[in-house]
Amino acid sequence: MPHESLFFFYSGYFFREVNLKTPWKFLKGKITTLHIPTIKYGIMFLVLRNLMIPLHLSNQAPIGSWSEFWNNGLDPIIRFYDTEQMMGAFWFLRVLFFANIIFGSCSVSLMLWVEGVTSY
Repeated sequence: MPHESLFFFYSGYFFREVNLKTPWKFLKGKITTLHIPTIKYGIMFLVLRNLMIPLHLSNQAPIGSWSEFWNNGLDPIIRFYDTEQMMGAFWFLRVLFFANIIFGSCSVSLMLWVEGVTSY
């Protein structure tokens, strides 16, 4: 699907180096823009799962209790595990999140190294 690769392209194209001046703010921004929407959609799909089973649109086991909702549904979504079938199309959010975090970490490390080398 070519449109998903555009998300990665746009993410890099609109990246501003100013965001890396405060790494915790950068991390908070990525959590707010990529991780929180994943959790919101995951909760929506978990709720829809029980509605889809009688219509034969899902072959997953129904969620019968709050502990099942947490252990088999919400906890894996928060930790970016692929357990919910309907979340399969959102793989790129997880990959984009980790790619941004790795890129940001490497960029900050490189900037600190360059500052250290040039200060001698």
